[in-house]
Amino acid sequence: MKFNYKFQNLLGTVYRRGDIIFTNDGNCVFSPVGNKITVYNLKQNKSNTLPVESHFNYTAIDVSPNGSILLAINESKMIILYKEY
Repeated sequence: MKFNYKFQNLLGTVYRRGDIIFTNDGNCVFSPVGNKITVYNLKQNKSNTLPVESHFNYTAIDVSPNGSILLAINESKMIILYKEY
């Protein structure tokens, strides 16, 4: 018996708490998933996990109006500033 399965998108841990932020155009959603942050593109039906990771789960996130800067705070009150180039 042959199985030809290929994982396309693994989401990670279950969402527990934290902010869910929409971009100004409404095309993307930023969501903390445990100690990582995932961006869901609703128009293209794709997701991308940002290369930012913490030792603790994220509890609050916010995105700048133009969508280029992300500010995230984890359970230990450490602030992460992520800028997309």
